[in-house]
Amino acid sequence: MSEGYVTPGRRALVVDDNGLVALDTREMLIELGFTQVHVASRGDQALEHVATSPFDWALVDGTLRGGDLENVVAALDQAGVPLAFVSSLGDGSDIAPAWAERDFIARPYGKRELAALLSRWR
Repeated sequence: MSEGYVTPGRRALVVDDNGLVALDTREMLIELGFTQVHVASRGDQALEHVATSPFDWALVDGTLRGGDLENVVAALDQAGVPLAFVSSLGDGSDIAPAWAERDFIARPYGKRELAALLSRWR
């Protein structure tokens, strides 16, 4: 998979309480062409990022621990940031029913799966 999969200058936010997964995802998104990728492992960190930085896209753990998931999604929606969820289950059934129509990617995923997800966004 080559670099430059997204328009240069794009900024992404990865919200995942699994630090290793978040950092791996960050690297894959950079390889796919994102210029900046911010990582948050907690909801309060994600809310701070959304309040202080513009983003073009976000990938959010659908089972984020800490109770801030609804606030994070609301803040991203209010900021007009398109987002997709990460699901620990292949069918996305662990994502809240209110967000069932949103895009999701099933864990484990690699660069190819991220590229396919991004192709639906572009």
